[in-house]
Amino acid sequence: MFCSKCGAQNPDGVKFCSKCGALLSDNTVPVSNHAPRSTVYESEAKPKNVKGIIGFILGIISILLSLTMWGGLLAGIPGLILSISANKKKDHYQPSGLPKAGIVLSIIGLVIVVLYAGIVLPQIARYTSMAR
Repeated sequence: MFCSKCGAQNPDGVKFCSKCGALLSDNTVPVSNHAPRSTVYESEAKPKNVKGIIGFILGIISILLSLTMWGGLLAGIPGLILSISANKKKDHYQPSGLPKAGIVLSIIGLVIVVLYAGIVLPQIARYTSMAR
């Protein structure tokens, strides 16, 4: 007989399912009248998160170009926007940590740009004016 809960085949006369442990009662079906259930479930193929991948790559570029200031801004801002957008729609795509990593990397790159622009550039300007 087959278990009505999981569909596993069990010998006739047993009281519990050998696979899931469910009580085999009168609602089980004899082997000759029932075909086993398929236990393989087909999952829907989810597309890759292209925005998350691009945001991650732009986050890395943002850190690498952060000392050029404009390069860090031009890569960091779009990387942050794409990564946040991809992270909001994470249920629609294959599981991946790239959008979160892209957010972190883009923020780090933008912080380096701000620190460089706010601290280093004024110091450079001061030293060059003192040299004149």
